[in-house]
Amino acid sequence: MQVLHTQMLGRPWTEARVIPLMGKITLSDLTRMVGALVRLHDETGRMLDGYGHDPSPGSQAAGELDEFDNPEFVRVAYAQANMLMESAADHLTAFVKTVTEPVQTVAPWTCVRAAIECGALASWLLDTSLDARTRVERSFAYRYKGLSEQVKFARASSNSADVDKANARIDKVEQDALQLGFPRVANGKGKRIGIAQQMPSITRIVKIALDEETTYRLLSAMVHAHHWAVQKLSFCRVDEGATSLVEKNLEPESVAFLCVKVAHAFANPLRLKLQLFGWPAESIESILASAFVSLGGQWVEQ
Repeated sequence: MQVLHTQMLGRPWTEARVIPLMGKITLSDLTRMVGALVRLHDETGRMLDGYGHDPSPGSQAAGELDEFDNPEFVRVAYAQANMLMESAADHLTAFVKTVTEPVQTVAPWTCVRAAIECGALASWLLDTSLDARTRVERSFAYRYKGLSEQVKFARASSNSADVDKANARIDKVEQDALQLGFPRVANGKGKRIGIAQQMPSITRIVKIALDEETTYRLLSAMVHAHHWAVQKLSFCRVDEGATSLVEKNLEPESVAFLCVKVAHAFANPLRLKLQLFGWPAESIESILASAFVSLGGQWVEQ
């Protein structure tokens, strides 16, 4: 079995790239890769704790907070991204548990899908190519999406008071956006469809932020239990005489593939935050380089 031909971790921090090492995947390889994920999680957590919460003077984030009319809305965007990064970290650790004895065969795919969604959204909010206004615009769009889902939840629960409360919150958030000069976002019939901008689909954001649309679609098929995906990826055929059966199965290259993808989703917003906040990059470069090697690649400067 060969390592899957994948882009190993997207666009690394210093425009370096990871070269896949082709070879047979052994149990020892998988143990090393899963261990690398644990260290990646723990070491980056300690690193971020050491930096604190405030951006460095002169950093892009510090400039955005100084220059934007109401810096609190910029902080909201950063806070949203922080929670998404914490969520991605949680899904990473859950994935590790699913591929540790007793190994699961369906849950690993769904854990990685969740991590990719969180990592993509965090990266979309922390994109260093944005100015403060565009970052706040995306933040408003994300807030509207979440509040709209809250309305749907309240309606499904037949809780009219919570429906009214969530709708009032949406109105308030929209007024905040309008006061900052953002346009009203409505369809041709005048119905509100966003705040500040209409939020792209999550599939589009995954493509924009992580370039992982194909992976995300595959993992979504697993989440939705589409037979073609679950049968292929989480089961194998077993022939017993004239009877053909299937049993649960997770191929080693599937585990390797998922390790790489969950690391990418976890690491990408971390890189962006360090760059945005002007925190020293040396520590994370060392951590990521070590992780990439353990995940089956070489860290090569371009």
